[in-house]
Amino acid sequence: MSSNSSFIKTLNSGDETPYNVKYYTITGTGCNSISYGDGDGIVKSTSVPLDGAINYKVSGKCSGTLNMGMHSDLLNPDKYPEVLEDIKKILNG
Repeated sequence: MSSNSSFIKTLNSGDETPYNVKYYTITGTGCNSISYGDGDGIVKSTSVPLDGAINYKVSGKCSGTLNMGMHSDLLNPDKYPEVLEDIKKILNG
């Protein structure tokens, strides 16, 4: 598949949040990397938000040997209780 194929163009066309569905994202920030910028150590924070979605940001800090630990630490409510609270808000709609 080439980047300008009709298949890829069709996938990329239209709204980022199609149909009558609520979309949510949660992104981690605080791990700055020369190679990709701010994020959670693995995912760049600017690549997460979607137009039309409710986008949450969680500020944190890098951890682990390669400074990528925040990515998985976001799932730990002892380290990032705000993520659990955001998920509760989402589920309680």
